[in-house]
Amino acid sequence: LELGARLAGGLAIFWYWFGYHIEGLQWMERLIERLDDQPTVYSAQLLYGAGVLQTFRDVRRGEQLVLRAIAAARELNDKPLLAWTLTFAGYTRLRDKAEALATTGEGLSIFRELDFKPGIAQALNIMGEISRFHGDDARAQVYYEEALALSRQTGETRRIVMMMKNLAYLAQHRGDHADALAQCREALRMSRDMNSRLDLATGLIPLAGALGLTGEPERAVRLFGASEAALERMGAFHQRADQPEVKRNIAAVRARLSEEAFATALAAG
Repeated sequence: LELGARLAGGLAIFWYWFGYHIEGLQWMERLIERLDDQPTVYSAQLLYGAGVLQTFRDVRRGEQLVLRAIAAARELNDKPLLAWTLTFAGYTRLRDKAEALATTGEGLSIFRELDFKPGIAQALNIMGEISRFHGDDARAQVYYEEALALSRQTGETRRIVMMMKNLAYLAQHRGDHADALAQCREALRMSRDMNSRLDLATGLIPLAGALGLTGEPERAVRLFGASEAALERMGAFHQRADQPEVKRNIAAVRARLSEEAFATALAAG
């Protein structure tokens, strides 16, 4: 059990970033069933990783696991892990803006105290996600831009891609489809260079939305179909804060085509 917990905790970020969400969940839940009988020194990391993955499918379960991880990190006096768990706990509370921002803000404070820039960037990103989810685009823009600047300093390419996609959604909100397209194309180029199938699949959504609203609806729907098929093959999900954006983009483009044309293009994609 200890070796399994250690392996799963170590693989969590790989499963998360590379789109093996269902696979990771299956292994982690099997291990967590046995943790109550035999907790290990690796339990906190395992619970955190499982909580992160569960937010894709069952946010309440994800929150329960992350709260257990917070308690374990406090018991271990593991300050970096405590910062990560608090930061992500805010994301599991996405629907309660004030509580979510306060919880992630606590994690951000610890990361700032540790002067750990990747953690600071992720906390800022999550605060941006919370703000965007609640329609506070101005605040989200500030958080995303600060996270992007930090990620350029640290060279975290994947987080740069994430920030550009998030900024593309904000550009869509204000009707600036040219900016959205520019952000998406650069993010997709970087995703291709990294060979990141997950980032390519999710990055097609804002690109397709912008194309569909600037005169290329059938091409946009083919891209929606391609994204859906790719995620299905991987066993991956869209981020919870992005799910309303996915629905909005598809609905906006769908309104520009007949049902038959939409279905044909989606199937082709």
